[in-house]
Amino acid sequence: MGKSNIDEYEKLFEDFLVRQNEEELISNLEVKYQKELNSVPVVFPSLPKIEVKVGQPVVEGQDWWADEMTIVFRFEKAQQEKCLYGACLLFGSRKLATKEVKKVTKCSQRASFKMRLPALGLFTANDYILQLRYNERPYLECMFSVDAKGQVKMGTVTQVKENSLGYMQMDQNMYDDTGIKVMDLMGGKKLKEMARQYVMMKKFKDMCDKCGLGSMRWNTNLVVYSDGMQSLNRVAGYMAHMVYKNVDDSVIDMLLDDDFEESLHITMGDWETHSVFTIKNVRVLLSEKRADDVKHLQGMLELNAEYHHMTVALVGKESEIQQFFKMYPQLEKHFPQQNRVVADGAHVSEFVSEVFGILKVKGYVLTPAFTAKLIAGLKSAWEEKRVESLENDYLNEFVRGNILERQRNRLMQKFLSMGEGKLLDKDMLKTLEEEDLDLSYFDRDDKAEFDMGMNRLNNMVGLQELKRNLSDFFLQTRFDMERLRLGLVAQKQNRHHMLFTGNPGTGKTTVAMLMGRLFHAMGVLSKGDVVKVDRSSLVGEYIGQTEKNVNEVLERARGNVLFVDEAYTLFTDKEDARDFGQRVLEVLLTVLSEPDPDMVVIFAGYKNDIERLMTKNDGLKGRFPHHFDFPDYNEDELTLIGKNLLLRDGYLLSKETEECIRNVTAEMLKTKDKKFANARWMNDFVEVGILKQMAIRVTSIAKPQKKDYQQVLKEDVLNAWQEMNQKTAEKSKMKRIGFVA
Repeated sequence: MGKSNIDEYEKLFEDFLVRQNEEELISNLEVKYQKELNSVPVVFPSLPKIEVKVGQPVVEGQDWWADEMTIVFRFEKAQQEKCLYGACLLFGSRKLATKEVKKVTKCSQRASFKMRLPALGLFTANDYILQLRYNERPYLECMFSVDAKGQVKMGTVTQVKENSLGYMQMDQNMYDDTGIKVMDLMGGKKLKEMARQYVMMKKFKDMCDKCGLGSMRWNTNLVVYSDGMQSLNRVAGYMAHMVYKNVDDSVIDMLLDDDFEESLHITMGDWETHSVFTIKNVRVLLSEKRADDVKHLQGMLELNAEYHHMTVALVGKESEIQQFFKMYPQLEKHFPQQNRVVADGAHVSEFVSEVFGILKVKGYVLTPAFTAKLIAGLKSAWEEKRVESLENDYLNEFVRGNILERQRNRLMQKFLSMGEGKLLDKDMLKTLEEEDLDLSYFDRDDKAEFDMGMNRLNNMVGLQELKRNLSDFFLQTRFDMERLRLGLVAQKQNRHHMLFTGNPGTGKTTVAMLMGRLFHAMGVLSKGDVVKVDRSSLVGEYIGQTEKNVNEVLERARGNVLFVDEAYTLFTDKEDARDFGQRVLEVLLTVLSEPDPDMVVIFAGYKNDIERLMTKNDGLKGRFPHHFDFPDYNEDELTLIGKNLLLRDGYLLSKETEECIRNVTAEMLKTKDKKFANARWMNDFVEVGILKQMAIRVTSIAKPQKKDYQQVLKEDVLNAWQEMNQKTAEKSKMKRIGFVA
């Protein structure tokens, strides 16, 4: 067959990919090449009426659950031959919800039968799909839903069409184990539909080979938008395995793979192998210093456009991939719209069923009280977005490290309380009671955590105006989060980045740590720790090192507060091509523009310097909607800080001593400069000055008593002040000597 015929069929399949009209495509080929297909028509019985009953649902509060569903099939007339039926249930996302049950029946004797389908994990409220096979052939699908009260609402019953997703799932000969891994994802319905298209590619390819059209290849470059709940790094490889015999699948982590050109290596002459490169952390390529890497990628994509010998997959957040395409529009054409898919999230019932499935596989018997408490806890964690992952390792750790560990401790206590020679029976060892359940793995007392953080903030000395401003800010944030939870419109996300301005020692770092805890309590951050950095840990010494440093920091900062101290040092007024501080700001802007980065960025430093920094980069100022100023402490506040430091460690001081500290502090404030360290100065004055002088005094006493080791005297304060002044004078004298002519 000539090239014109090949082009004709290539165009036919390209039209299918765009219009997704597979029925027209396959019917055209089947009509023309029926002999090559060797297809034998199958006569199915007429579609039955189907009734679904939830088997003995247990109702507890607002939740219900069941271990099985009963399906009744009623046909118009009996069959004249012996039939083998197999049925299974899927969640609405097409993830398996029950194992297949097969039943042999002679329909000449009866025109109806029923099957009891046990749950892999647990049945709860959700949309379901019933699949029925007839003599090992895909037969029908029935859609139905079960509401929160356990009431079933039946949908349509349809005979599955060849090449549909349902047909493909029931005829697993159409794809291998890698396809099963895609189908087993929680959620991801659109991704599974794309997997069907890949199976269609394989069928079309085989059909063309039989027709003498030669080996045909198409653009399989893929974009998978991921929410990070499931690992999708191997999905592109799984898809390719559905089409090609030999697949070389590799994942390129842009944070870890420094030599991108070496990682993205392919020998175009190896026609027997289809190479798949999945690129994660795409945002690293946004750096201008990685332009050569992007150029290399572009060259390979353009070469592949002719040979279609590899698949390049981009996996990550939609915002970062869209920004990549915006920066490099010449690459976007290599990733057609029909090859881009959102791996939409799972339903809560899938998550609940998965956890119960783990317990069932382990053979445990669950009491009703345990089941009710676990379902309620899992749903609460899901709805409040406290579930960090849907991966098996995460869920198995919850079962093993929380439930089974508590059960072992309970049984051990019971065993120790039993008389000598008595043993625990087998049923007791396999039964899980309500007290075995510990939901702390997911659960946290958000209100208690928030209140604790606010109490610590309010207990800080001074900062009264800052406390009022922060309190209002957190109330607004909680208000917006609650509106979002209720499905109402709220202020747009990513409005939490802020500027902290003030002199050293005014509490900026301490407040940042409290911010992390408060944002974690409100659900804005998944972890809530503080990652503190400065110019030295961000700016590199050579080209490319800065981007690597920043991206490593960003990875650590996901879920946390990124606190950039002395942020103004990232930008200098000098036009020095060797200074890479500006590159830090450019890379950070990528995160600052993400709609939901799971990160709060705080720039800290002197007020005038930070304000000047905001004017040096047009994109920065709008990314920091909140500016909090930390004023210097006055003498009363610093005195209270010093007093609290001493009392915290069990020291005692008289009013005379406290007044002496105040007087010394007042003298210090008269001569303070821009570099005065506020609370840090007081901390040093107490620990390095006062307590040192106290130690010298007490150790000189012949027989010191306990009270001597506790009581701070006025002379300790004065001696510390005198020593500090002497050291200051010596430093000043040493500096002046250098300038003497």
